[in-house]
Amino acid sequence: MLPLSISPAKFSSGFDVVLGNPPWVSYTGRQQADITDRALALMLRRFPCIARWPAAHPAMLVLSAQVLATHGRAGLVLPKLVAELAAYGEARAEVTAIADVVPPVVDAGEDSFPGVTQPVGLFTIAAKPNESPGSTTAWVVTAAQRPSVPGDAVASTLSDEIARTLAVLAERPRFDAKTFADPGVHTGNVSKKIVLDALPDDSQAFSPIREGRDIAAFFCGPPKKWLWTEPTLAEGEYCTARDPERYRGVPILVRQTADRPIAARHRAPTYFRNSLLACAGVAGVPDTVVIAFLNSALFALLHRAAAQDANQKAFPQVKVRHLHALPAIPADSLVKQYEGHLLRDAMDAAVLAAEAIARADAHPPSESLERIERMVLFSFDLSPDLAPTMLEAVK
Repeated sequence: MLPLSISPAKFSSGFDVVLGNPPWVSYTGRQQADITDRALALMLRRFPCIARWPAAHPAMLVLSAQVLATHGRAGLVLPKLVAELAAYGEARAEVTAIADVVPPVVDAGEDSFPGVTQPVGLFTIAAKPNESPGSTTAWVVTAAQRPSVPGDAVASTLSDEIARTLAVLAERPRFDAKTFADPGVHTGNVSKKIVLDALPDDSQAFSPIREGRDIAAFFCGPPKKWLWTEPTLAEGEYCTARDPERYRGVPILVRQTADRPIAARHRAPTYFRNSLLACAGVAGVPDTVVIAFLNSALFALLHRAAAQDANQKAFPQVKVRHLHALPAIPADSLVKQYEGHLLRDAMDAAVLAAEAIARADAHPPSESLERIERMVLFSFDLSPDLAPTMLEAVK
């Protein structure tokens, strides 16, 4: 490995080929590795582009681009997310200022290497003779295993009718851009310091905080941990928490680590971590009805078909952009008659019943979920008879 003290300027004569599988080591977040303050400061001084997410692998990506000869190429095995996440944007800009990314980045999947539990990317970059402004834009990832039309990914395992149904819904209007957000408490590099399992004796500066595991479909469990709301941080320590009213004003919570939307009404509202996403609700639609749609098998299938992150074996993701890509709730349909009642009222009653069962530490029975699923399909003018097959498909 080249020392960190080399000049960041591109070599006038460098390496023709650089091949590597650099360590995937993060120095922040939930899986942070130990590093001395001095070493981290040195790394950030040498690679300021990784300040947003200090980690070894983006630094090695930038270094590999910097040491290439004029016509050199580098091939690296990195987390696929380096090509996509905004947190790596500055590193991508640093690379693209002096090199070209040879597209696409190849998604090698999660089974490429023993013990690896996140998608693997195969990256190729080629030196260019003259520097140019870099770009933080995400890099193209191979479309293998990624459907271009929602429904394609499930067409091989579901009936043609369901596949066609998903494709039709892809053409419908989407949720409003402000429906979903990610304001959750980010514990930065002080997670163990500011989130405690038990309330300390001096509890004035602590408030309950929920995590993703506290939420299930139709169920908002009590928070099990406590947040130090006014922490004393040392130099280099950081975290992000918003005004408490921002959290208390959120009517619906959605799990972030899941392979489908899982939503519940925000009861006894309080702080929540960034393992939960916020839903502001939909104007004119009861919150009970909103979570009926979010928890539906229909939305689960749409999400899995369109969002590659949902298909990861380890840590599948539901992101704000995924939720905004779902079809908007057809509010006009909620005033249609369904079994002698307004559809909106029938859905509200069905969800209230499901919530009551969930609060009793039990999963809503299949007949309850099927009834809700039938109403969701009916609202989109789809056949309610598809409900049992859809529920079976997302088990």
